[in-house]
Amino acid sequence: MAPTLARVAGRDRLRLNPRHMASEDFAYVAEQAPDLFFWIGVTPPGAEMARGVEPFADLPGG
Repeated sequence: MAPTLARVAGRDRLRLNPRHMASEDFAYVAEQAPDLFFWIGVTPPGAEMARGVEPFADLPGG
């Protein structure tokens, strides 16, 4: 999926983050059917993505 997103959106607009543990039940679905799980997020250039629920996260729209 990453090569397709890079081609469509532009490589400079794609950011891969390190893997981390999430608390989704998606793994149970993936045992039964082919899977792909990813987040689409929007952050200002150079800003870190928010992790989980952060009270001071820089969210668009205030």
